[in-house]
Amino acid sequence: MMANSIQGNPKKKSKRSMIVILILLLILAALVVLIWTTYSAMLREYQAAREAIANAPVQTAVVERGDLSEAIDDLTGTLRSKQSVSLYWKAAGTVGSVDVALGDKVEKGQVLAELDEGTISSTINEAAVTKEKKEKELDNLITTDLALATAYNKMITAKKAIDTAQDAIHALRLARKNTTELNTYYQDYLNAQTQYQEALASFEELKDRPVDDFDRQMAASMVDGAKSGVASAEAKYNWYNGEADPLELKKAEATLKLREAEYEDAVRDYEKIMNGPTADQIRSLEAEINAAAATMKTAQIIAPITGVITEVKAAPLDVIQANAAGIVNETLAIRMDDLSSYYVDVDVHENKINAIQLGQKVELTFDAVPFETFTGTISNFSTVGTVTNNVVKYSVTVKLDGVSPELKPGMVADLKIITEEYNDVLTVPATAVGMNMNGESVVAVQDADGLFTDVVVTVGYSNGKETEISSQSGGISEGTIVRRDYISGLIPGFGGPAVPSLFGWPLPGFASDQGAPEIPMSAGFVASGDMIPGGGAPAEMNGAVMPQDAVPENMAPEDMAAGAEGPMSAGPGAEAEAPMTAEPGAEAEAPADSPAN
Repeated sequence: MMANSIQGNPKKKSKRSMIVILILLLILAALVVLIWTTYSAMLREYQAAREAIANAPVQTAVVERGDLSEAIDDLTGTLRSKQSVSLYWKAAGTVGSVDVALGDKVEKGQVLAELDEGTISSTINEAAVTKEKKEKELDNLITTDLALATAYNKMITAKKAIDTAQDAIHALRLARKNTTELNTYYQDYLNAQTQYQEALASFEELKDRPVDDFDRQMAASMVDGAKSGVASAEAKYNWYNGEADPLELKKAEATLKLREAEYEDAVRDYEKIMNGPTADQIRSLEAEINAAAATMKTAQIIAPITGVITEVKAAPLDVIQANAAGIVNETLAIRMDDLSSYYVDVDVHENKINAIQLGQKVELTFDAVPFETFTGTISNFSTVGTVTNNVVKYSVTVKLDGVSPELKPGMVADLKIITEEYNDVLTVPATAVGMNMNGESVVAVQDADGLFTDVVVTVGYSNGKETEISSQSGGISEGTIVRRDYISGLIPGFGGPAVPSLFGWPLPGFASDQGAPEIPMSAGFVASGDMIPGGGAPAEMNGAVMPQDAVPENMAPEDMAAGAEGPMSAGPGAEAEAPMTAEPGAEAEAPADSPAN
């Protein structure tokens, strides 16, 4: 009985094993059906995508000759005038007058507004008196030809006046002469009259010359001397014709002293003018004049530049007040701008500042002036950056070309700085340039039959929209028609559909990552030979096409046909396995080298 028990156990185990195997086979069959269904759906979707690419309408573009430019964009700045000045009151008082209005053009130094004289500080009025006085002193110090000639004549006249006074005293001290001497002095008087008339006639000939003319001045001096001679001769004659008087003698002596003092003053004045003022004297007077003028200007608003009035805050009867310390409260009176040119200041990142140069062209657009582009040039840029939030930027100043009435200071501008220009080059849309299997840049050129052929090109600068190209072998010129979007439906990454894979291995029937199609799983999928690395001619396989270099050298045609019905995929070096499915009722045969054999 023990033996029967032992003999029955293997049968039960074998039965259970068969059940487990059946269950496993059912699960495996379900998995195969699921995999095959998924695979078929993926293949249909993939082929549909490839057909959509192949049948998509082709858009073309024309090779053009034009200009491209490299630029720094995404820059924003604010428009400003060449110079802007805000003018504030510097003295307390009541506004007396405002002489300008908004938009008026004014010149540098023009008085724009001023305080009422009756309300300003006495210091300002005193400054006006001081300024006038010091200006006269300065004028007296400065040497001119007229002043020198006048001082010289004054000195000569004073010297002759001394001689006359001395002669008068001498005559008073002499005894009266006889009739003969009296006649002599009378004749002297007549001669003096003649000399005076002659001197006067000479002066009349020269009087139309400039007053600082030397000959004219000498003639005038001769007239003065002759006139003094007449007076002296007349005095002598009259004296001899009368009697001496002690009081008259004292008066003559006093006159002599006065004439000597006048002469000394005349000599000093002449020497002072002749030698000229010292530099310290001039600087001192000029400083006093400037200080007085500055004090006077505090009661006025004066234009420091030539420009346009852009804001008027002052109005008559406004009261400008000062604090307890006498400091005037900051009160804006007028703002003016030099609108002869416009500028925009923009910050450029440190990574781009080395591309900036003076004179570079700049394109500007304004939201306030749509559909219009303005131009300018780089007029200045800083060589020292500023750091904000650990970002270094440099200030760049752009001067606009001309002034447009549409633009106003304060408007926001978008700028594009042209850092490089490529003139008279062949260009195509950037999307028209692709890459072939050799890594060369190509464009698809359309021939007369409407077919496209790849032409290798050399790519130059591209701004993302247009690309500069040139052809080493020819075939590209202005007017050449190319495909706008360079797409190869057989090359993943260049417009073809994504290649499905399983655990990193491309599935059969899909294009490989290297561009060579795998063994197609349906008839009618044809891969062109020029898309296969090496350019090998395709080989037919069970109604499909596969690359020639993908066929093993020792594989016969009949083996190829059999292989088409073989496993779905196998990794490199994997051994062939029995088919996963068999005809109904057929037993699966084990391989010849199976341990079961």
